[in-house]
Amino acid sequence: MPTLHILAGPNGAGKTTFYETAVNEGFIEKQLPFVNVDLIARSFGSYSAENFQRADNEARLQIGTYLNAMHDFMIESNLSMQNDYDWVQAVAKKGYEVVIYFLYTCDVSVNINRVKKRVSEGGHDIPQPIIEHRYKTGLSYLKSNLHKFKRVLLIDTSEDTAIFMAEIQAGKIVFEEQNTPAWVSEALFISRRLNK
Repeated sequence: MPTLHILAGPNGAGKTTFYETAVNEGFIEKQLPFVNVDLIARSFGSYSAENFQRADNEARLQIGTYLNAMHDFMIESNLSMQNDYDWVQAVAKKGYEVVIYFLYTCDVSVNINRVKKRVSEGGHDIPQPIIEHRYKTGLSYLKSNLHKFKRVLLIDTSEDTAIFMAEIQAGKIVFEEQNTPAWVSEALFISRRLNK
C-alpha cells in the first residue's frame, strides 16, 4: 500500500529546516519525492506571485503523477483548513496510508519571528494575521482528525532542535513524552477520549 507523507504545521514552524535535518539523519528517506511549492518557487529564481502560481501548478502536476502511479511521496502543507483534510481523506480512499509529521511551537510569536527572519534573508513573507490564523486553526483541525490516519507524529519545534512529543497510530496513542507542552495535550484531547 503506498504512503502519503505530510510535513504539516503553520508557517514558521520550521518544516523545511526539519525536513533537511530529517533527511540528513536518515529519519526521512532521501529518495522519497518531496513536493513543496516554496522550494519549487525558489527553483524558478524568486518568490514572485507569478513564480508561486507556476510552482503551485507544477506541484499539482507532480502530485497527480504520483497519485496515478500509486507512488509514495511527501508534501508540505499547513493543514489549516477542512478542505486540506477532505483532500487527504480522498487520497486515503484511493488506497494510500497517511503519515503526518505535525510541527508546532509553544507560542505563535516564535512562528512570526521565524518568518520575519526568513524574509530578512531573502525568503518569502506571510502576513502576520495569516500566520496567527493558521497557527490557531491548524491545531484545531488536527485535534479533530488525527485519529483517522495510520500514523501521526507530534513534534515540538519551539527551540532550534525539534523534539518528538507523541505518536499516534490508527487513533491509538502509542508514545507520549512526559511534561509535554499544552499544545500536545490539546491535540491529543479527542484521541484520549476515544482510547478510553
